[in-house]
Amino acid sequence: MKPIRKNELEYLDRLIKDKFQERSREIQSAIEAETQKQTEKNYKSFVQKLGISKQINAFKEASTKLRNFITSKESYEDKLKRAEYKAREALVEKLKSWSKIRDWADFQNDYRLDDIKQYDDVEGELKQVCALETKRAVKKLPKFKVKDELEFLEEQAKNVLYSGRDIMEVWKYLGSTFEKSGIPVAAPKSFLQIESK
Repeated sequence: MKPIRKNELEYLDRLIKDKFQERSREIQSAIEAETQKQTEKNYKSFVQKLGISKQINAFKEASTKLRNFITSKESYEDKLKRAEYKAREALVEKLKSWSKIRDWADFQNDYRLDDIKQYDDVEGELKQVCALETKRAVKKLPKFKVKDELEFLEEQAKNVLYSGRDIMEVWKYLGSTFEKSGIPVAAPKSFLQIESK
């Protein structure tokens, strides 16, 4: 049995760490890109699913009327402000309810919903929670399943590396682990070949 030398051990330790970090970043980047793509695709149906189109349209209409007549008589301006406030409150109340039901708490605290002051704020807030829900769905896609397994596979690779096994056995196992992780690595082919018995 040929033990792993110190310089080989250090090299393999660094290689494992670097390769797994690089793969993790690639997957995270792909998740973000897919989330953005899916968010744009899902936004309209997301708003419909929440059943808030009526409240959004009422808020938009009230906001538009307010902007168009802001220079009008004070009494009409006050009337429109009350209508906008009422429409905003109805929308925020409905969104707070959805926030609790759909578990947006870890991303969208109720105080952020209170940041909706104008109609222009609505889309930004809704896109953020739509992106949250879309990201949750994207992470569950089979092509991103390996993201959850990366830490486990990296831990296994390090355990084998420090197990005191023969260098050939270590490389065979690492080759298999890198392959499962979808991580390309330039390993000596003679180390990765399974011995015939």
